[in-house]
Amino acid sequence: MKISMQLALLSLGAVMITGCATGSGVQYTNGHWYDGKGFKEKVVYVADGKISARRPAQVIGTVDLEGDYIVPAFGDAHVHFLEPDKTQAYVDTFAGQGILYIKDQANIAFITEMMDPVFDAPDSFDILHAQTSFSGVGAHPVQVAYYMLNVGVISERDFSKVLYQVDTIEDLDKVWDEFLALDPDFVKIFLLYSEEFEKRRYDDSYSFHRGINPEVAAEIVRRAHAAGLTVSAHAYSAHDFRTAMDIGVDEITHVPGMGFKDSGLPEDNFRITAEDAKRAAALNIPIQLTLVTFKGSFPQDVVAYNIALFEEAGARLIMGSDHQNYTAIDNAEYILKLGLFGEGKLLHMLSVDTPKAIFPNRDVGGVTPGSEANFVVLEENPLEDFSAIRKVKGVYKHGQKIR
Repeated sequence: MKISMQLALLSLGAVMITGCATGSGVQYTNGHWYDGKGFKEKVVYVADGKISARRPAQVIGTVDLEGDYIVPAFGDAHVHFLEPDKTQAYVDTFAGQGILYIKDQANIAFITEMMDPVFDAPDSFDILHAQTSFSGVGAHPVQVAYYMLNVGVISERDFSKVLYQVDTIEDLDKVWDEFLALDPDFVKIFLLYSEEFEKRRYDDSYSFHRGINPEVAAEIVRRAHAAGLTVSAHAYSAHDFRTAMDIGVDEITHVPGMGFKDSGLPEDNFRITAEDAKRAAALNIPIQLTLVTFKGSFPQDVVAYNIALFEEAGARLIMGSDHQNYTAIDNAEYILKLGLFGEGKLLHMLSVDTPKAIFPNRDVGGVTPGSEANFVVLEENPLEDFSAIRKVKGVYKHGQKIR
């Protein structure tokens, strides 16, 4: 897999910075380290690309952090990097902000192949690709394929590769093996206004404003899990959200309320119940906050109500930008501006919850002993002034300074 090769390269870089022997490492002094609640001043060591509280047998270097604030590297669980000529700009923007864990929630396999040599570099971020996605015929996001065609990113012969448009199980049978051959890291499906699926299914007036057949979506989840893949579901309405839980998806990429504009549905269709929130919490499904991309187009009172229910129930809320021109940092700043969460919750989502959701089998989302030494050095305390999140003095990956 792409990530395995990337980690091998990063491990080599970590050995170069921390020393060739297991008993050697670098000492970090005069830093305030985030523990998930606040900052504590302490001496930290990095050996073999990992955080250590113990002084190694051989300290081969000392970094004076000069009173700065250190947080785990950030995550963005929802990007779409669609333009290969901007590959280095994506890396510079996201890694430059300290975002080192990324989930590409649908793309085209030949485009990701063009970008991965840059993404796989030791000074870049770690990224997972869905490669493509599944939706209904003439459904969202087919309009994205038209956009990519119009701007010259793809040709007409590549149009069908943007996503699989499947209406029946028989349609799925025709493309499933081809999809698996793309070596996806996970599967992406699109549920849109599923309470009106049959009404919108063959009506051209609802083109791009409908999604996949829920029965086909359920079969995709079954096949994906059998293949060892997780499934992320796009969901706009409360019915979409419940359907996603019913069919057993592993992640939901929007809080209900996104997609309200032009839906033709009343606000109540986007309002969840306390039972929905409790069920999501019990299932431990990560739910993405992607508000910045939809700013000005969703009912704020409904979204605030839904988020409050999720928070009260203890559901897993994580960060995603859902746009190549925004990042999770932009999203966090927008949520703070709306007054939905304070600095403490937003920092925790960015640096702990989202990284752990993207890479659940890695020791990320912390700067504690045993964690991967991927962290961001900030000039000021973001818990006191969230604008400090932009005052990045250094970004470290496996103990090596990359920015």
